[in-house]
Amino acid sequence: MQLIDAQIVQAQESFPLRIRAIVGVVALVLAVAPATVARAPGCTVIACLATLPQMKSMPPPKAPCLGDGVSGKRVQLFYGQVLGQPDQSPSMIDRIRGAADAVNQAYRQAGNQNVRWACTSSGQTVIHVVVPTNTFGAAVATLRSLGYTSPDRIYTVLETGPSPNDLVGQGNLPRNDRPTNNIADTGPWYSIVWGVDASTLMHELGHNMGAVQNSAPHTSGAGHCYQRNDVMCLYDGGPYFQHGGRMTSCNDGQTLADEWDCGRDDYYNPAPSPGSYLATHWNLYNSAFLSPN
Repeated sequence: MQLIDAQIVQAQESFPLRIRAIVGVVALVLAVAPATVARAPGCTVIACLATLPQMKSMPPPKAPCLGDGVSGKRVQLFYGQVLGQPDQSPSMIDRIRGAADAVNQAYRQAGNQNVRWACTSSGQTVIHVVVPTNTFGAAVATLRSLGYTSPDRIYTVLETGPSPNDLVGQGNLPRNDRPTNNIADTGPWYSIVWGVDASTLMHELGHNMGAVQNSAPHTSGAGHCYQRNDVMCLYDGGPYFQHGGRMTSCNDGQTLADEWDCGRDDYYNPAPSPGSYLATHWNLYNSAFLSPN
């Protein structure tokens, strides 16, 4: 297969208290990507090195298990044990559920929504899989070989690390900004998080659900935005930065919800103004992988 769009950028930007940087941005057009990566029309793979907001707070409330926990659109979580590493299932599954609960709380606070987790009354269903190496491609290939290919699923693998090239996460980004009937609602979409961190999990799931589109007001042109203190924003070396753009100011939030789309104008708004960007383009609030509280 021929790779027709690949970009490697070396860049870093630091901020007080929080550092967001990227040393490798890889955009692969999945229609011509290697077979180890899930393919879908209009979708790219985003790879990031970033330290996202670290929020200190009380443990989040347990996310509700919606419906029967399996039907309809769902986010399915996995603990990925890399071959040769010790099995850390007991601790990792609890940590993964805690991170997922924190993400769910952020959606409840930001838009009175819940993530449609694959779940039981005990919490999110976390499936233990063994992967041959610690790469995104290996994780995707393993899941697909095991039959995890449903169009009704986002599949996210969380590993203990270390990650390749010090990345914190990687995932599919559906490239489509139409406001309805968006391809982001039809998977399968895949992502990986190295380590267990709620903000990184929310970031990668944000990509899977369709953020950030290159038509967004504050787009970097490479799947992110350029506002400080936004979960989806970082210095990624995209076209905005290549043309001299810099990170811009945004309020320093105290919770993940505060930092979920600064200004509510790029990828998530429960009630966008008529005629505004999110009223006329893809708004993650309308994602089929989210449900009203």
